[in-house]
Amino acid sequence: MSTISKEMDIIESAKQIKIPNNKTVRVKAVNFYLRRGFETDSAFVRINFYKDFADYPGDKIVFENVIQRKQIKQGWINIDLEKYSVYLEEDFFVGVEIIPDSKKPLEVFMGAILTKGNAYMRESSLGKWKELQGAQSINVEVEY
Repeated sequence: MSTISKEMDIIESAKQIKIPNNKTVRVKAVNFYLRRGFETDSAFVRINFYKDFADYPGDKIVFENVIQRKQIKQGWINIDLEKYSVYLEEDFFVGVEIIPDSKKPLEVFMGAILTKGNAYMRESSLGKWKELQGAQSINVEVEY
């Protein structure tokens, strides 16, 4: 699953996360898989959390700025959230936002499972979410 940023803006992918039995969970980490890197050695990655609005990303529900600079290469990228207090008690969407810092468009190749689930992507900060077939390789580590 690939996408190209518009006008050197962000690229964000979101995946729905279901919480079993609507228990309160603490999000400890977010992981995502890049099929291959792009023409930079590192980039800022911001993690966003959105309300589940009828199986579609809704309003932002965690307002703390969760942003880290990460090496960009093929494989799993881990965003450690241990120092943040992210507690959620209902189904949500987690967004992985890649923030470009170069003068040219950014192309992101995120791993995906094309046979199940739905993917949500947007190519600008306030852009509209697009639903795509397949589910990105994004997961969260939680603690009950």
